[in-house]
Amino acid sequence: MNKCRFKYRSRKLITNLAVISVTVLLVFAFKSSILGNYKIPSSSMEPVVQVGDRVFANQLSYSCRVPFTDFSLNGYALPERGDIFIFKFPGEPSIDYVKRAIGLPGDRIEIDAGALVVNGSIVPTEKIEWGEADCDGEINEKCELWCERINDREYYIIRKKQHQFSESFGPVLVPEGCIFVLGDNRDDSHDSRIWGFVPVENVRAKVLVVYFSLADHPGLFSRIRWSRVGKMVR
Repeated sequence: MNKCRFKYRSRKLITNLAVISVTVLLVFAFKSSILGNYKIPSSSMEPVVQVGDRVFANQLSYSCRVPFTDFSLNGYALPERGDIFIFKFPGEPSIDYVKRAIGLPGDRIEIDAGALVVNGSIVPTEKIEWGEADCDGEINEKCELWCERINDREYYIIRKKQHQFSESFGPVLVPEGCIFVLGDNRDDSHDSRIWGFVPVENVRAKVLVVYFSLADHPGLFSRIRWSRVGKMVR
């Protein structure tokens, strides 16, 4: 009798462990192929995405990958101009980068006297007169906040009053199968102006929303930036 009970309990335990294992595997497969979460480590995309932000990104926006692999079932779609997206850094694929798509294959990109020019047309910008930019998490009088509009999409960028390298660049022609990217913090971003283009197969996910954010100072609860939680990324 005791042996029967032991066998029954052993089989039940094995069954439960199998169910738990399959559930965990499915959860990780879901994360791997559908919804990813990423931590923002640098200020290159301020003010839209800030250091300490945790973001959700749609990993089906540009391709449908087999879970736990880089194999795409439906090829690779290009981001739209203006998309903020996650990609594998071309120089080190184990590192994820986040930037804004500016140029698509065949586009001619240049920066002339601080103005971004795409295919010969100046991308409209407007200086925000009512305040200074939030540079590196602090109000900094050496920064300026601008509104830029590309593909009818408006977003904020930061430029420093003493420009480091946003005054002139190019022109360059974006090759087939590649994307030209910029950081919104134009004078404090390592992007396509420095290391080149992003191959489309390196594209991972489109950033959707900030689900959590921590400032870099002592105190757990005082570090939480509640105003950023739930902020849509555009």
